[in-house]
Amino acid sequence: MRFGIALLSVALVALSAEGKSKVHQLTTHTFNDAVSSGTWIVAFTAPWCGHCKKLKPELEKAAQLLDVNIGTVDATNNRDLAVRFGVHGYPTVFHINEDGEVRFAGVRSVQAIRSFVTTQYKHVDPMPYWTSPMNPIALAKARIVKAGMWVASFDEPIADATGIPKMGVQFAFVLLALMMVAFGVVVAAWLCSTQGKPRYRDFYRQYAALGEGGRRPHQD
Repeated sequence: MRFGIALLSVALVALSAEGKSKVHQLTTHTFNDAVSSGTWIVAFTAPWCGHCKKLKPELEKAAQLLDVNIGTVDATNNRDLAVRFGVHGYPTVFHINEDGEVRFAGVRSVQAIRSFVTTQYKHVDPMPYWTSPMNPIALAKARIVKAGMWVASFDEPIADATGIPKMGVQFAFVLLALMMVAFGVVVAAWLCSTQGKPRYRDFYRQYAALGEGGRRPHQD
């Protein structure tokens, strides 16, 4: 009897492990550390997106069949990451490795993903540094978006405490955000003019090591 129960327990554990998704759910906090090693296929998705729902089982198959890491980013909850990568529609898929980032533009199927990972990506140039998610302008925009989201969470308490209409508080936040954007663009443009092209994988590692509150990583 005990042997039968033990055997059943082992079988249930095995089934549970087999059914566990191999697709990584990436966030702002985990993204840089995750993609700092290995080859990745990362899909930016939205919960309400029908095409994203169709892509999900294809990513699950790819994670089972391919020797690469598969990840998804909920762009609605990680808007700073979406801004960094210039995501304007869903799903948007990227191939990321030590050579940089390549936007995947093929059919969203496991067969197309396999073909892209094994051969096709080698014939596509990585994203230029000036449009890369690791260039200073992209990083500055992401920081501004994240700061704006944090500030926006205070609009109701400030309106209640000061008696200022909520719309007035939001308008003040917008003006402040525009000033921050202008300052960030000027600083980022200056940094771009003084820095060379980074080593992508080293840049991800350094940026991840600094954490969310870190400074911009130094480039040799």
